[in-house]
Formats: sequence, structure tokens, C-alpha cells
Amino acid sequence: MLNNTLMIILILVVALGGLIYFVKKTTEDNDDIEEKELITVESLMQKVNETFAATIKRSINDMNLNSEQYKKKMANKEELKSSIHKCADGDAAARAFVKQYTQDVITDERIGKVSPYNIDSIIPFNDPDKLKPRYKFEILTMLWMEEGERGFSKNFTRFGLDKPKKTRYGDVYDVTKEDITRVYEEYIEERGGIDYAEKIDFLTQLVYEKRFGLGPVDLLHEIEIDEYQGGTSGIPSGRYDITLHSQSDDDYPEDVSDYEKSLDEPRYSFEAVWIVFHGLNIHLSCTTFETQKELQRVTRNIYRYNAPTILTQKDPKIISTMKDGSRVAVMCPDFSDSFAFLCRKFDSTPSILPEQLLTTRKKEA
Repeated sequence: MLNNTLMIILILVVALGGLIYFVKKTTEDNDDIEEKELITVESLMQKVNETFAATIKRSINDMNLNSEQYKKKMANKEELKSSIHKCADGDAAARAFVKQYTQDVITDERIGKVSPYNIDSIIPFNDPDKLKPRYKFEILTMLWMEEGERGFSKNFTRFGLDKPKKTRYGDVYDVTKEDITRVYEEYIEERGGIDYAEKIDFLTQLVYEKRFGLGPVDLLHEIEIDEYQGGTSGIPSGRYDITLHSQSDDDYPEDVSDYEKSLDEPRYSFEAVWIVFHGLNIHLSCTTFETQKELQRVTRNIYRYNAPTILTQKDPKIISTMKDGSRVAVMCPDFSDSFAFLCRKFDSTPSILPEQLLTTRKKEA
């Protein structure tokens, strides 16, 4: 009887040990799966790269297609290849094609696997404290563009982003991180949030602009501003050995604001994004290229459409035009301290009568 009892106890212990091992192993495997399937902007960029490359390299001859299917597949393949090269040239059709193709990839459940259930874990749309200021600005830009042809201008002015900041150095036009956070929270609450389709559009835009487009200035080419610039101020990262020195609060009078103090801090050229809006040169310090490498990539891509030559140390300054007529100037060392560009938009503002531009008394001829 005692032997039977011991045998039963032994069997139960072994069974319990096996169960514990199985549960632990299953949990570890699930953690590994979740880790492997963690979706980020970078992982989506990689999926898009792989899918685009496979589509372009894939042989159509082995697909056993009829004549009509073959022509359609071949045309799609050639259009993708051509559009990738044209989308940074001011070619609206190429931009739209590549962006749509990008969205198809990231929302394909077999490839990108982005869904309403995980999109907020990729971009924290509903948590402004975790959302990058650059993303807030671009989300606002996209939503304002939805309001019509002058949607961006109307809201940019409505929220006072074109107003100067009074400093001891004079008036400074700058849209800061604090400005864009304030406007983002107010505007998103006002409109009742962001729906899934809008989130997908922004995620698509982000993947597109980082891989094929013009980085943080990509959307600026589509809105009603006079000009946008990149790299035209600040110190080029990695080009000079510098010691960053921040003054202490004791070095300033009591009435100097934190913003004024920040103006004395060194800034890098990859942080320099400027726009000319209704004749005002405004620094968008709320957004950035994030790295010097990204600034260089955009500078090397933006001028290519009608370029007379290639940007090199031998030819460090080039003036060109984009397909839509926008005028582009790009430069690099040793002509300039940093890689930089200026893009003067074509037909970016509505026609205004001369008398409407003159606001002083006795303006009549």
C-alpha cells in the first residue's frame, strides 16, 4: 500500500514538473515571437525595401501569364522602378504611386502587418508626451492639408505660429517644440482625435519620406509656402571639433526667458529647417533631419531632375529646377560649411493685387 502511494506521489511530481516546464517554455516562445514581430518604422522601411527590390528583380517570364497579364505586370514593374527615381524630383504622379505602393506593403497582413490594433504602438498618436515634435508637426501639416487648398496657411496663422517672439536680440520667428506641442494637443482635441485611415496615411508618409522622399521637408513641398530650406544654419556635425558650452542661469539677467537662453546654445545644421511664409523667414526648430547623414541624403536627391552636373567638391554649388518648376539651389563643402539646399516654390501663393500688398495710408498712386 505504501509503495503504491509513493508511486502515485512520484507520478504527480513528475507530471507537475512537466506542466511547469511546458508553461515556462510556451511563455518564453511567445515572448520570442512577440519580440520578433515587434513592428517599428525601421522594420517597416526594411520590409518596403525588400518588397520593392523583389518586385523589380522578379522575372515575369516564369509566371505563366497570358499576353494581357504579362503587359500589365511589366508596366507595373517599370512604373515602380521609374517612380522610385522620380519621386524626389517634384513629380506628383511618381510620389503618389510610390506612396500608394508603400501603403499596400505596410498594410499587407503577410508583410507589414500594420492594423488598427497595433498602429498606436508603432507611433504613439494618442500620447503627446511620447510623440516626437517632428511627428506632431507633420501630422498637423497632413491634417491641415485635408482642409483644402489653403488649409495649412489658415491654421498656421490661426494658431499664431507666424508671430514673432520678442527677445533681447529683436524679433525671432521660430516654431518651437513647445509651440507645436501646444497646437497639437489643442487641435487634436478640437477635431476629436485621429482616425485609423489618417494614422495609416501618416505612417505611410513617414516610411516613404525616410526612404524615398525628402525627409522632414517632404510635406513642405506640397503646402502653400514660398520657400523651404535645409542645413542653412548651424554647425555641421562631425566637420569641426567643438566644445559645447552652456551658460549657467547666473550669467543672465532675471528677466531673460528660457527661450532666449536657448538661442545661445550651439545648434547643428541637420537641425536647421526653415520656411518662407508670406515673406517671413521662419525657423521650424520643432522639426529636424535628426542626423547629418539624412541632411546629406536629401541634399543629394532634391536637385537631380534638371541638374547640369553632379554635386561634388569640384562642383559644390548647383542651381536647378524640379519637374513642377520649383527652383532649387544645393551646396556642399568647401563652398559652404555644411550640405544645404533652398527650394523656391513655383506658384505657391495666390495672385495678389499690388494695392492689397500696400497696407499704409496714402498708398494710392
